[in-house]
Amino acid sequence: MPRRPSNRHIRNAIREIIEPRLMELGFTGKYPEFRREWECETHFILFQTAKYGGSFSYSAAWRRRLPYLSHNRPPIPPEEVSLAHTEFDDRASAVRVVPFCLIDSQRSAWRSVGWFDYSYLVENEGDCRALVAEAAALLPALDHWLKTREAGLGVDCKGHRMRLAQSPTQLWHSALRSAGVPTEGARPPMTPHLDAQRAANEAPEYWMEPE
Repeated sequence: MPRRPSNRHIRNAIREIIEPRLMELGFTGKYPEFRREWECETHFILFQTAKYGGSFSYSAAWRRRLPYLSHNRPPIPPEEVSLAHTEFDDRASAVRVVPFCLIDSQRSAWRSVGWFDYSYLVENEGDCRALVAEAAALLPALDHWLKTREAGLGVDCKGHRMRLAQSPTQLWHSALRSAGVPTEGARPPMTPHLDAQRAANEAPEYWMEPE
């Protein structure tokens, strides 16, 4: 079994770059989950790493400062709830965005590549710090979403799904190939209901400003 990539440099960079900024924004706690009280709400920030290492992401969520109620279990007081007790629609994630040149418009726009991948720079401390600094740059946008529910560039949430670097057709072919299914000459099935759902939740186009 291959060895899981070390996250030593990434973890140190998160501790030194992002965590102090969270404290400045009023969050408390310790890695991987932080929280703050904001007006009548509780806000959460949670860091996640890929199961087999090599990438990380962080998410935000909010809920009213009320006990968490569930069937056949005692209520959980507000000070003990976590991000896991929030509704999926009340969560947002910071995603890595990179510029892509769009052939049809001959302009460059930002596209999501998902989590922050460090699998090929895991031993390079400087590159790991640069990647974490890139992730930290999205913290103001995520903080703004928590306070206003207004999403911006790099924030992925219901009603604002960042446009992906890969097209749905590419993702379909990749999924088949990973399952060992040949895709030469194949075309994805028509899914108008999914296409409509995707379009309804897609974020606006974020164009790169010309230099």
